[in-house]
Amino acid sequence: MIVKHSILRQNTNALQERADIIKEVYLQADGAGAEHLKARIKEHKKNIARVKSRADGYKNLTRTMGMDPRLTETALWKNQQTAKYRLTEEKKRSKPPRLQYAAGFSNFQSNSFTETQPA
Repeated sequence: MIVKHSILRQNTNALQERADIIKEVYLQADGAGAEHLKARIKEHKKNIARVKSRADGYKNLTRTMGMDPRLTETALWKNQQTAKYRLTEEKKRSKPPRLQYAAGFSNFQSNSFTETQPA
């Protein structure tokens, strides 16, 4: 009976040691995975902060320009169209001084030739 008890204890100890080794291997493997996941989470948080900052800047800019500050596809498209139109209009109004003079001069010339001469 003592022999059986001794063999049983040895088997139990051997199994416990094996379970401890397997547990250690599992924890080491999972630990590396956990560190990798923590690093990815940190990267994603930085990315979220960067995107949020840009979105906030966009919303402030659109409000300042009297456009729709919502972050939707429709609002973005409408704001792009409005910005293109305003840019085109601004370019028309703000010709360089030489071009304004030349444009004015050519208008003056064409008008002077089309006026009727007094009889």
